Amino acid sequence: MTASRCFFACELIAKRGHETTGLSLVASYLYQGFSDFGRSVSRPLVTLLLSWIFSAMYLAPCPAAGLCVKAGDGLIKAASFLFPFLGAARNELMKDMPVGDLIVGFGLGGIGVLCLFLIGLALRNRFRI
Repeated sequence: MTASRCFFACELIAKRGHETTGLSLVASYLYQGFSDFGRSVSRPLVTLLLSWIFSAMYLAPCPAAGLCVKAGDGLIKAASFLFPFLGAARNELMKDMPVGDLIVGFGLGGIGVLCLFLIGLALRNRFRI
């Protein structure tokens, strides 16, 4: 880790409460928590994978009285929501989907874009591309 990245992180922390207030303060804490100020690749990657797995469990079709869960269908649905720019089969998956699932999917799209952005930022910072 270079000194410039450590200085940048310390500078952002020092500005909290003085220059950074309101929603910017919330964004600063989220930026620290999810990516360690752009220094961590693993944090957004783990967040992306965990949100994919947990949302797949939620989106997997399950009969009301049975234990059979189609995990593959849930993983495909969750992946199509996590990566909204890969919307090839998204319209087919969204047919006859309950409103609750669509709301979860909308949130997953935001999480997916955010995590991919933070992964790209960390890679850029790491390799100085």
